[in-house]
Amino acid sequence: MGKRLDFTAQIRLDKGRDQELLLAMRRAGINMVAIGYELPIEEELKAMNKQVKPQEMIAMTRLFQKAGFLVHGMFMIGFSILSFPMLVFHLYNIRIGWKRWYRLWRNTLMRFIGLFVVKKWTLASKRGPFLQKLKHARENITLR
Repeated sequence: MGKRLDFTAQIRLDKGRDQELLLAMRRAGINMVAIGYELPIEEELKAMNKQVKPQEMIAMTRLFQKAGFLVHGMFMIGFSILSFPMLVFHLYNIRIGWKRWYRLWRNTLMRFIGLFVVKKWTLASKRGPFLQKLKHARENITLR
């Protein structure tokens, strides 16, 4: 084929120190890395028992960039306010969100399927005696 595929890989931030690994990834066609940074706030990192500081996160990110990777960062939001009541309300809102999303998705799908049904009915009406029956019905309505 002669075409090269590009890949994205999810990887730990600390793997940026392994230059051999980074070189092998580039040779394999990986051009973007997705890194879970969790939180760039030092106090939050300590609360999560992470052994990294925000300055180290930046330095390790630059190692990926120097190796030629685009970096897609993933962050955790709301770690410090995660308590039982918040978790319950959050899950409740996810349920409502799911219902809204599902309803929209379902309606869109039904409209799409309905388009095929209407096309099928239209073709059937043109081929069969439907138009003759419709003409006869119109004549009967106008006579009364």
